[in-house]
Amino acid sequence: EGSGFINQQDGGEGSGFINQQDGGDGSGFINQQDGGEGSLTSQSGLTLSEGPGSGDVLQEKSGGGKSARHNLGPGDVLDLNGKTYTITRILSQSSGEAVIYMVLPPDGGAECVLKLYFEQHDPSREPNAEALTRIKGIKDEDILELLDFGTGDRKVKDKGKAYCYELSAFARGGTLLDVPDLKAKYTPDFLTERVVPEIFRGLQILHGKRIYHGDIKPRNIFYLDEAQSDLVIGDYGSAKTFDMKAKDNLSAFSTVIGTNYYLAPEQSKGIVSEKNDYYSFGVVLLHLLYPEHYGRNDDPRRVDFEKYRRFTTRQYSGKPVVDFNPAYGRLNDLIAGLTLVDHQRRWGGQEVARWLKGQRVPVQYAGLDIKPIKTGYGDIYTQEDLVQFIETQPNRWYGSLISDRHGFDALMDWYISLTDLNRKRAFEGMLLYYKDEGAEYVREAILRYFDPARPLMVGDDRFHFYQSDDLRAEIRGFWARLDQAWRRTEVEIKTFRYALFVFEFALQQAAQAGDADTQTLVRRVLDTTAKVLRT
Repeated sequence: EGSGFINQQDGGEGSGFINQQDGGDGSGFINQQDGGEGSLTSQSGLTLSEGPGSGDVLQEKSGGGKSARHNLGPGDVLDLNGKTYTITRILSQSSGEAVIYMVLPPDGGAECVLKLYFEQHDPSREPNAEALTRIKGIKDEDILELLDFGTGDRKVKDKGKAYCYELSAFARGGTLLDVPDLKAKYTPDFLTERVVPEIFRGLQILHGKRIYHGDIKPRNIFYLDEAQSDLVIGDYGSAKTFDMKAKDNLSAFSTVIGTNYYLAPEQSKGIVSEKNDYYSFGVVLLHLLYPEHYGRNDDPRRVDFEKYRRFTTRQYSGKPVVDFNPAYGRLNDLIAGLTLVDHQRRWGGQEVARWLKGQRVPVQYAGLDIKPIKTGYGDIYTQEDLVQFIETQPNRWYGSLISDRHGFDALMDWYISLTDLNRKRAFEGMLLYYKDEGAEYVREAILRYFDPARPLMVGDDRFHFYQSDDLRAEIRGFWARLDQAWRRTEVEIKTFRYALFVFEFALQQAAQAGDADTQTLVRRVLDTTAKVLRT
């Protein structure tokens, strides 16, 4: 959540736009090193392709048959624990953590799938070796077979670098989302008769070995067969384990990786149990049965952020997560029970087993201990309430929530009642940081923090960076329109600085929600923008 100013994935203290990574006193366009008085006028027809050695970072990448991260492609060979495998094709580079290759084993047997992770220097973020060891020993019809893996000293070595990997059987039918039409495929009968029982059995197998998957989502559930009828759970990079003899069913981990749209609320706090996987299971079923309530209108396979936000708001209000269709009956109960925010009330294995037997299982909604902000102009319970208050009370919100000490304390108490201490600290740090810049910066930071899909506005034109189908085109359009507008008038330094702040904030959020290609593009755009502006 939030921008790269607060949470840098590489551990840096903020972005190069605000805090220069080379130790400088900020960049020349946020903190003017030359005094910065006066104004800037756009006279140059500046484009992002200018600047020393930058190239045009917004041009589409050329092909070549090699992966961008590993520089590997068809015909290349890799030594995996003493066996030589030949890459036959690249299946996917869209993951934010790995490239997926199809490989041929040395004995000429069936092709298998290699998940080759990006280079990782933090051992705590590597796949869990104990979890992978246990999974490798599982031979079950509802678990995608893990043939081999490499972590720690067993990483695959190539060109002086070392990468973790997982080698798995090939699921010929693709993932749950690789179907022509979600609504046509995932009928109530198909979900009840095939999807629910097979995923449930897979979870039972993993949990019986004290393994918690940690990243159940549609793209980690596969069809073994081309007819798309035989389901298996796969992709184990986020899995965690408990001691086989331990009695506890709940534990805390310092590093937890998962996909936000399907992640249990407590999992982001490092709390791991079987209830995490069941929560994710429920969101998967919601996406399949109600793509109109969770997926994008133009592409229901992709989660729509606005719909996701409404979903979470209703959760914290103690309401059903969507307006259920009564015709779906018991499936609605299953989804509702699995997606309860309170993990103690949430359904787990016992409740799902009873549901599968046709028994009635109650869904116990509960009012959460949310501390509302009493502003005098309406109480703030949800993130949507906060956004609405800021937008509808332009002359009151800053005094009520930021400059007033009691109001600021109430804002922090409200936020920590919704989330956890780490996120509260990040949010508070962001507000205090931008408070020195003024109310305009604080307002935009809050609105974008809670609404990453918020468009960038230049005049009446809107540009959408978050989850964009063509981020390059959106960036090009934004700069072209900004340049056009600024050619007409003299632009003050403060206006230019603010535009850059909004630009980077939006790009950092797009990177956090995007795949590896998006993250690479954003890094290059920001680096090139900095070079151009220094020039």
